[in-house]
Amino acid sequence: MTPIDSTVAPHVCHTPGADMVAINILRTLYIHDSRRCDRDRNWFTGCAAELASLRATAGLPVFCPADSHELAEIWRVLDGLEYERAALVVPRQGVRPLDRTNLAPASGLARGGYVLAEGRRPNRPAWCRDGGIPDVILMASGSEVHLALAAREQLLDMGISARVVSMPCWELFERRPPQYRDEVLPPSVTVRIAVEHVSVSGWERYLGADGAVVGMHTFTAPVKPTPVRVQFGVTAPRVAQVAHQRLAAVRRKHRWSCSPIEYNHQNGE
Repeated sequence: MTPIDSTVAPHVCHTPGADMVAINILRTLYIHDSRRCDRDRNWFTGCAAELASLRATAGLPVFCPADSHELAEIWRVLDGLEYERAALVVPRQGVRPLDRTNLAPASGLARGGYVLAEGRRPNRPAWCRDGGIPDVILMASGSEVHLALAAREQLLDMGISARVVSMPCWELFERRPPQYRDEVLPPSVTVRIAVEHVSVSGWERYLGADGAVVGMHTFTAPVKPTPVRVQFGVTAPRVAQVAHQRLAAVRRKHRWSCSPIEYNHQNGE
């Protein structure tokens, strides 16, 4: 028998046993409903620190599925965790299943993080994966994965190859061998953009030297008719803009650090 405690994200700190789950020998599954809800500002603010708090709890894998396919894989992973405790954070808003025709299968969730969409170059069909090293890496979990995929298409229009990495469970990703983590997040790609609707705490470990987080950097937002996520700039155009700016800055820096002949050769000019 697996004990399950179901609650909503803003109430997680008030749930009896929220800390005990990390030291209890029983596998307890916490289901936290919603990281973002534009209809209710209090919900958005209340969820801001809860996800970061859960991820900071030692011995507590936190799963944030991007769609129903990843959600199904989570249950398969949990079946194999005999005495593991886990927290499952499911978006409150409706999230459509991803069309996996040109994307990686959701079975990659078992590794904690995986390449969902490989970078590709302009004028190449959607089914054609160029592979190799992308220009930038977009990282996200949960419903933010959809924003990263939309930003990837916008970057493609700019001539920028962007890899999208789904990171549903940091804990499992950290358990993978360094070789695998370097395959997903190549050290040579320093422009990494993380997308997070709520608190950005924790993403810095994956950003690299020239990375950035598009997310919630303040406690709340002024009362306006526009959606909260728009006020915080957590949109696909903003993600693409930040990635483009970071990449341009890196290319300028690299151009000044090498000779024109070396620069033109490395950039195919």
